[in-house]
Amino acid sequence: MGNQFKDKVIVVTGGTRGIGFATCQALADKGALVYACARHDSFPSQISDSIVYHYLDVTDAPSCEKLVQDVIAASGHIDGLVADAGITRDA
Repeated sequence: MGNQFKDKVIVVTGGTRGIGFATCQALADKGALVYACARHDSFPSQISDSIVYHYLDVTDAPSCEKLVQDVIAASGHIDGLVADAGITRDA
């Protein structure tokens, strides 16, 4: 089987921690250009030239629209989205 992620542009929400971060690493290892998105400023150290960190608040429609515009302007297109952003509430 060929590498279906080679040269693909993938956006991952919640991509800077936990499963989202692991997903970004795996996709980058398979040759994808990954936009790891989160709504906090504490992005992990750059571990791959294939991962681009981008601010995104998925509850804010203009923020989502800006992300799409920025990715398309930089990369020409988006091949996929992994929606891994989550919201937690303190009890």
